[in-house]
Amino acid sequence: MSVNLFIQTTSPPELRSFAENVFTLFQIESHSKRESDNYDKGEYWIGNGLGLTIRISQADESDLPDYHFWINVTPIKAWVDNPSSLDGLTDVMAKHLALDGYHVARPLTFVKTGGIKVLYTRKSTSGTPREWLDIRQSN
Repeated sequence: MSVNLFIQTTSPPELRSFAENVFTLFQIESHSKRESDNYDKGEYWIGNGLGLTIRISQADESDLPDYHFWINVTPIKAWVDNPSSLDGLTDVMAKHLALDGYHVARPLTFVKTGGIKVLYTRKSTSGTPREWLDIRQSN
């Protein structure tokens, strides 16, 4: 069981710079670059923290063509019986990324083309924390 986030930026940085920003934001100190033909452009970054593996790569999702990066989160050595058990965690991660200025899409059904997504964007820095974000569903 894994969960996914897709990230859109106004001017996309290189993968390394983006990955380092994300790992810093989530306080993941243990991370490294890897190479694999399974990832767009043959590389990805991987980090571990809180019993999770976080992989970051270039996005190549046809359903989200305007999104530049893909973040995949998978438990380490833990079996997840409930497929929605990581949804709350991914929601918190998406909110942190949006507050940091990224546009985030969290697919609720990753394997389905055209499935429902939750979209997160920062709209303000005034008022209460709930007022700082625009969160909506999209098909």
